[in-house]
Amino acid sequence: MIEIVEHAPPLDVPAFRRALAELREAGLTIALDDVGLGQSNYKMILDVRPDIYKLDRYLVAGAWNDPYRQVILDSLARMVRRLEARAVAEGVEDANELVAVEAAGIDLVQGFLFARPMPREELVAAGVLTGQAPVVTAP
Repeated sequence: MIEIVEHAPPLDVPAFRRALAELREAGLTIALDDVGLGQSNYKMILDVRPDIYKLDRYLVAGAWNDPYRQVILDSLARMVRRLEARAVAEGVEDANELVAVEAAGIDLVQGFLFARPMPREELVAAGVLTGQAPVVTAP
């Protein structure tokens, strides 16, 4: 998987799309980071057409108690499903946030509720990885 992170949008969109097509042909899955903030907006979604949409923590934080965030998460989750892709809720830090993203239909999550970021070696030592990077495929 290759993750497109938030930076300035590509200046040469056709070349950017060709590069993404080559990566897909090589078997890579494309993820778009920080969806909902900054450069990861609708234009970037149209330019990248990702397999994985990583919904920014800003949308997740307090979503269980914020009807605006709930509506946005639900809307993005439905959009991602209609695009035949997957959504990942970033920054899930407590059980209430997990319930909120699950209610929106988001089944992939990451965040401190599960683990702090750690080096690959620690993941392997903890038995989370078997020495190989996990493979995520688009639906």
